[in-house]
Amino acid sequence: MAKENENTRRENEDELVEELEAEEICEDEEEAESPEAADDTAEVLRELQSKYDDLNEKYLRLYADFDNYKKRSVKERADALNYACAPVMEKLLAVLDNFERALSSCEEETPFAEGVKMVSKQLSDILASEGLSPIESTGNAFDPLLHNAVMVDSDETKEDNTVTAELQKGYRYRDRVIRPAMVKVNKLK
Repeated sequence: MAKENENTRRENEDELVEELEAEEICEDEEEAESPEAADDTAEVLRELQSKYDDLNEKYLRLYADFDNYKKRSVKERADALNYACAPVMEKLLAVLDNFERALSSCEEETPFAEGVKMVSKQLSDILASEGLSPIESTGNAFDPLLHNAVMVDSDETKEDNTVTAELQKGYRYRDRVIRPAMVKVNKLK
């Protein structure tokens, strides 16, 4: 009997809870149908949409920044690998210049001069195979990206702004100038 009373009491409680829940749902529906509730709901939706738009815009900007960072990093790594030898090439230019000076000071064709010439050619060929190339200057138009003008000439027979003499060779390593040529430029007055 006690169990039956307990079961009946639980059933009554369950029915009461269901009735209360049904009444709350009805009240919520009535409130939702009221114009004030509709305005509040619309305002909340507008605020949520605004927040969503702001967050979406921030996300898109962050994504674009990160994508640009990745591309820039890849390019910087590639440049670092491509031009890693540039400092060594710059240091070897002094050696190459000294070989050229030694060859220009030799008046006779001695075996020693021939040896210096062969070593100079071998060094030049190795550097050229790695991407080093001289900048042609004499007779060409002056280009401040390729030439460093240290003297001015006034030769009427040559065009204005033309390189008349090369005082020190300039070099490129691949597509970059690692040492501009020191030149004398013709300036007509």
